[in-house]
This record gives sequence, C-alpha cells and structure tokens, in this order.
Amino acid sequence: MIIFLKFILKVFISALVLAFLFSFVYNRWVSPDVTGNARSMQPEGEFITVDGYTVRMVSYGSGGRTFVLLHDFGSSADTWKKLASYLDDDNTVYALDLAGFGYSDRGAKIDYRMEKRVERMDRIIQTLGIREAIFVGNGFGANLALAYAEDYPEKVGDLVLISPSLYRRSFPIPKFLFKIPEISSTTVKLAFSPTRLRKQYLKSFFDQTVPTEEEIANYLRPYTIQGTEDTIEQFYTQDDTVTYDETRVSVSTLVIYGNKDKYVPKADMDHLLAAMSNARIVNIENVGHFAQEEAPSTVGDEMLNFLSDSTRKSSI
Repeated sequence: MIIFLKFILKVFISALVLAFLFSFVYNRWVSPDVTGNARSMQPEGEFITVDGYTVRMVSYGSGGRTFVLLHDFGSSADTWKKLASYLDDDNTVYALDLAGFGYSDRGAKIDYRMEKRVERMDRIIQTLGIREAIFVGNGFGANLALAYAEDYPEKVGDLVLISPSLYRRSFPIPKFLFKIPEISSTTVKLAFSPTRLRKQYLKSFFDQTVPTEEEIANYLRPYTIQGTEDTIEQFYTQDDTVTYDETRVSVSTLVIYGNKDKYVPKADMDHLLAAMSNARIVNIENVGHFAQEEAPSTVGDEMLNFLSDSTRKSSI
C-alpha cells in the first residue's frame, strides 16, 4: 500500500513539474500576455471615475424612468444595445461595464467579492445622482442587482432579472489550479481562448445566426485588455464573506427566462420563484441566455407591461 502511494505521489509530482514547464514556455513564447488599453480602443460611451476606479458607461435617452443595466459575467455594456434603444424613448438608461469586464478597470488589485461589487455599485449610483432606478440584470449581473436590492432597497424601484445565475454550479476547473504560478496563467489562457469565447457567446443564443460578426468581435475585444487574466484568476479565488439571501429582497421583481437557455436550467427559476414571494416569471419561447439580445422587443414589451401594471405590487 505504501509503495503504491509513493508511486502515485511521484506521478503527481512529475505531472505537476511537466505542467509547470509547459506553462512557463506557453505563457512566454506561445501565448504572450495581452497588452491592450481600454481607452485606446475608443469604445462607445464615456469613462467615469468612482473611488479611484475607472468605469465605462453607455447612456441612452433622458427623463422618465431611470434604468440601470448590468451585464453577465465576461460580457459588457454592449450586450444591452438593442434593448436600450427600445427603452430610451422618454427614459434614462445607463448600461455599465462592471469592474474587471468590458472596458472598466481590471486587474489583481481589485476586490471582486460580491459585497465589494455592491459597495462600488452604490458609489456609481451616488456619482450619477440617481435616487431610485429600475435595475435590470442578466446572469451574474442579475445576481448583483438582487444583492444591491437587499442592501439598498430604497434605491431600487423594481427588479428585472434575465436568466439570473444565482444557483449556477461552480466553475468546472479546479480552483487550486488558479493558485499555482504559471499554471494559473495557462489555465486562464486556454479556458478563455478566442475560440472558446466565441463558442461560449454563440451558446448564449438559441438561434446562433442572430449575432453578427461585429457583435461577436465586440464581445471578444475586451478580453485583449491588459489585466483581464488577473481579473479572471482573482474572480475564481476570492471568496465572498457576506451571504446574500434572495428571500430578504422586498422589491417587486420580474424574472425573464428564455426556455432554450443552455447555461441556467429552468429548475433554478422555479427555485428562485419559490424563494421570492414578490416575483413573477415570464418564459420566452425559443430564446437562449442572452434574451435581451436575441429577442429585445419581446423582453422590452414584457418589462414595460410589468412596470405599467399598477396592480402588480399587491398581486405578486
């Protein structure tokens, strides 16, 4: 038994050494670090500084209701272009790049835990002079909107959650790989290569002919900005220290779910609705995870119908 264990240990150490050597070569000569700069790419929108961090924001319309749009993990404010143009008549719409993604600041020095994201979100809301807004989130952005509504319910008029990933399973790559020098960098480069990212984006649509080549390029471009690799490593190694509970959210909530979502199962939506007595759900047929991109007019109609329903707060 002891001999067998020693053999297994030797195999493990040998594999680790080979992985380290491969990673050392790969990171320097096969796949060098990216060095892009967010501002030099001249993305649509503007940059604002909040607590020393630069945040990219795209605004649409003026007056009326105020909407704050929060994208999914790895995406950007660009995911809201179609829906924002549908909402901006007589409304004010802000689409944000969350820290670490899009064209906002990123890197190892930023705290990506949910509680810190909620704090930064409130600083942004203060900077923009928003007293109350309708928060719309997709995937991870929906999770952030829920957490913000729990801490700052007085600033959230309503919630619209598009395929929230609240109960999404953990990242399939073992966490310890992100803590080993060189190997962590290679893990990120391979897991988030342009080819894999393209497949990941297309997988978010039921009809994969919907996104144009320009939209696919817009999705991929922010991954070439320096610091993206560090952001991904930190995101998967920093553990939240505050537990948020959707059952404590009192804000009226609309959940929008594409019935062909390949990332978030319908069972998760049923779980969420059972936990939130103040929520209702709308299922959209033949639509995937990025419902706001695949069916913007349908999503927009459902949102506006929900917001104009004067009986909803007493009936949901």
